[in-house]
Amino acid sequence: LVALERASLEDRLSNLKDLERITSNIDVRSDLDAYIQADKREIGGSTSLGDEDDGGVAAALATLTSHAEGIGYGFHDDGWIDDDDDDAASKQSIVDLEKIEEALSKIFVATPVLADTFGGTEEEREKGEAAFERKILFLIELLSEKSVRGRSHRSSVCFTLNQQRSEQVEIASSIQFEGLARVFEALLNGCDREKSDVASAKICMMLAQTFYWVEEDFDVVPRGAKNKSINPTERDNRIFVKNRLMKHRLWSDTKFWDRALFQCVAESLSNSGVMTNFETSERERGSEWTDSRNMKWHDLKYSIRSEAA
Repeated sequence: LVALERASLEDRLSNLKDLERITSNIDVRSDLDAYIQADKREIGGSTSLGDEDDGGVAAALATLTSHAEGIGYGFHDDGWIDDDDDDAASKQSIVDLEKIEEALSKIFVATPVLADTFGGTEEEREKGEAAFERKILFLIELLSEKSVRGRSHRSSVCFTLNQQRSEQVEIASSIQFEGLARVFEALLNGCDREKSDVASAKICMMLAQTFYWVEEDFDVVPRGAKNKSINPTERDNRIFVKNRLMKHRLWSDTKFWDRALFQCVAESLSNSGVMTNFETSERERGSEWTDSRNMKWHDLKYSIRSEAA
C-alpha cells in the first residue's frame, strides 16, 4: 500500500511539474493582445472601431466566463486568500441595498433640471445639479473603500446595474452619463485582487459596454421608448461608459488579468460538470469503506485530463 501511494504521489508531482512549466510560459496580456489584433483584421470583427478602441478585452473575458455571476478563487500577493480575512472595516455597518438603488436611480431617471436643454432658471439648475452631485459622491465614497465592507458595496452596485440593463441602457443627459462614468471609475479604483473584486471588475467591463448616452441632435425617437428602431446615425454617435474607462490603470495590471483568467477557468470547470462526472465514476469504482471527497483537477492523471478537455 505504501508503495502504491508513493507511486501515485510521484505521478502527481510529475504532472504538477509539467503544469508549472506550461503555465509559467503563459502571458495573459500577450494572448489577449494577439486576439485583439486578429479580431481587428476580421471583416465585421467586434473591435472595428479604430485604433483607440479597447480591442474587445471585455468581450474576450466575457466569452470565457459566459457572464458568470458566481465567484471563483482569488489570490493575495502572498498566496491564496479568503474573504473571511480579519478586517476592522468588516465590523462597520454595510449600507442597505435600498439606499444604493435609490442613489443609482437618479442616474437613470430623466430629470428636467438635469436635461441638456433645460429651460428653467439658473437657480433651479444649480439646485438640481447639487442634489445629483451629492448622490454621486455618496456612491463614490462607498465604492472607493478598500475593505470587506467596500467589496460588499461594489458587489451590490454591480448587482443593481446588472438588473438595470434589462430595463434601460440609455442615459438621458450628459450630466447623468458623466456621473455614471465616475461611479464606474470609483468602483474600479476600489477593486483589489480579492476574488469578489475580480468578479466585480469583470462585470464592470461588461456593463461598461452596455450603458450609453447619445450626443445632442442625434435623438430621432423619444428617450426611454422600448423596442425602438435604431437609426444608423444615432448608433454611430452613442458614447458608452467604456470610452471613459479605457485608460484605467487596472487594465495594465497583469496580476489582475492572471486572477481574472484563473477565475474564469475555475468557474468554467465548476459549471461544466466535468469534475462531477469523474467524481461519480470514482465513487462507483470504490467501496463503502472508501472515504468520499470532492474530486479535484490535480487528482486526474494527464491522460484523463485530455479526456475531460
